[in-house]
Order: sequence, then structure tokens, then C-alpha cells
Amino acid sequence: EYRKPIKEKIRLKFGASMGAATSPFFNYPSQISSVTDSVITTRNYSQDNFQITVKTGFEHQIKTSMFSFGADLLLGYKSFGEGYYDTKNILSSNGVWEQEGIFPNALNSQANKSLRKTNYFVPGLQINFSMDIPIEDRLFLHLFVSQILTTPVYLNETIIEDPNNEFPTPNNAFTFNSQNQVGIGLRYSFKK
Repeated sequence: EYRKPIKEKIRLKFGASMGAATSPFFNYPSQISSVTDSVITTRNYSQDNFQITVKTGFEHQIKTSMFSFGADLLLGYKSFGEGYYDTKNILSSNGVWEQEGIFPNALNSQANKSLRKTNYFVPGLQINFSMDIPIEDRLFLHLFVSQILTTPVYLNETIIEDPNNEFPTPNNAFTFNSQNQVGIGLRYSFKK
């Protein structure tokens, strides 16, 4: 974030963030799809997200204290990928069940995988309350709590593979998301 003072206690803020996340296979229920004497095949679900957001807003210091509050307007883009893939428990020659393809990365090499990507425009609002504790002349310990409200707006989707018709309808439902953030970090002021 970049902050520009416009009055003694008020700063304009400009910033950007980017992130990605993959949900591990064990976060979701799996379903047995076929069973033989030596192979149990399980159908599993996995998802991954990529998001980039730009924001602008203000921060207002409360009198001469270490505390401040502010608000940011958020404009973002989100790519949501989800898919299904198989794992197999195979009975080895010594009578022990062994698992193949246990990690979601196996989605890229599975013959029987399903995969779709859905894109969203993500506007939102972020409310912040923070405290800056001086460590040195221009270095501060920064503590904050935020409330983030977003509404992903469906843009389009691409079904990359779907051999079992597991994605029959577009994932374009209107949603409203709310999340809290608590954080700690360092701030450095280039000017007093």
C-alpha cells in the first residue's frame, strides 16, 4: 500500500494484492465409484483460486493516538478452478492396500479428470481499524483488524474437460461474501 497525507490526520491509500490458494483433497467428501477384488476407485473433488485486487481508500488517525480507522474500495478479478479426479487403492501382491494419486496435483495427469474455470469481477468494501506502535523513529509495529465485504459478479466459465457431465450448469449464482482479517506486520515511514 502507498499512503499519501492530504491533511494532518488523513491519508489517501492506494494498493494492490495478489494471491492463490489450493484446497487439499481431504477438505471434501469423496465417493467410491468402482470396486473390484484388487482395486477400489474413489472420485475426489478439488478446487483452486487465483485473485488480484486493486484498492483505494483513506485512513484517519484518531487524534494523537496510535489508533486509526479507514475504508477501502476494492476492485478485483478472481479465477475459480474446480475439478474431479480419481484415486485408487490397489491390493498389492503381499496383501497390503496401497493408494495411488493421492494429491490434487494428480488432477493434471488423470485420464478421467473433470476441470472447469470460472471467472468473476469482484467489487467490494473493506473497513479497517489499526494500531501503529513505534519501534524506532520511522519503524512501527502494525496491528489491524478488517471487515471485507465482496460480491463476485459472474463473467464466464470454461469447461476444460468433463467426461462424466459433472458440471451440468454454469457456476453463476449471485453471492455475497463477508470475511474478517486480523494481522500483524511492520510499517516504515519514509517521511515524518
